[in-house]
Amino acid sequence: MAAAQNRARRAPLLVLAALLAALVAAGGCGKHPWTTVKRTGYEWKDTLLDRKPTTETLFAEDDTSIVETNTYAADDLADAIDSKEFPKGSRLHVQPLRNLTDAADASPFGRVVADQLAARLSTYGYELTLAPPTTVAEVETESLAREITRAEDARKREEAKEQRGLLVAKPVEAELPPRPAILSGEYTTGQDVIYLTIRVTRVDDQVIIASHSWTLPNNENTRSLLPALAPKGDGMTPSIGTSLSGMPATTFN
Repeated sequence: MAAAQNRARRAPLLVLAALLAALVAAGGCGKHPWTTVKRTGYEWKDTLLDRKPTTETLFAEDDTSIVETNTYAADDLADAIDSKEFPKGSRLHVQPLRNLTDAADASPFGRVVADQLAARLSTYGYELTLAPPTTVAEVETESLAREITRAEDARKREEAKEQRGLLVAKPVEAELPPRPAILSGEYTTGQDVIYLTIRVTRVDDQVIIASHSWTLPNNENTRSLLPALAPKGDGMTPSIGTSLSGMPATTFN
């Protein structure tokens, strides 16, 4: 009883000593030394009074939103697309991202990322479709037909202006014909992050006109979309004994 009372009397002195030690240690700790003193003092007080938690998180997962990160990636890709290389009215065929190391991977991750990219790119006015691209011959025929139609419409407009006396002397810059392209990409998993790359490739000449790379956190959300990353089995086997089987029972008086 006396020993417990002595410990209780010494506790405030020990806390004060810890605070003074923290104050000395924080003398050169940036712009807010008192914040450091309070935090350090609370930690020492909890230790001395045995009030620290018995368990702590060893590795905190990155819970960054994949929707937000993919939105930024789509913005960066849109900034890299040149309107002369991908004229207005051109169709963009969106394909799911594929696993770079496993072509047979059928997880939903690649489709989810592609859909989120497409949702953002649609706000830029691109003509998006999930249908597969047509052959090169069909693309060239389709582009030629559109170009002829545009030229014919422009001629009719000029004739109508001329008849009304509204023809402008300055020539109007002709619009470039549409050139369909494919939005595709790959991903591969690392220990802590998932690496992704997307590109926009024209169908008629296979020229990559824009590309972008970024990473996503390898966390619980992304693992749920990638079954291959899910933990196998029922967890780790304890390295210490969990029962007293095989030991003789002993009674102490």
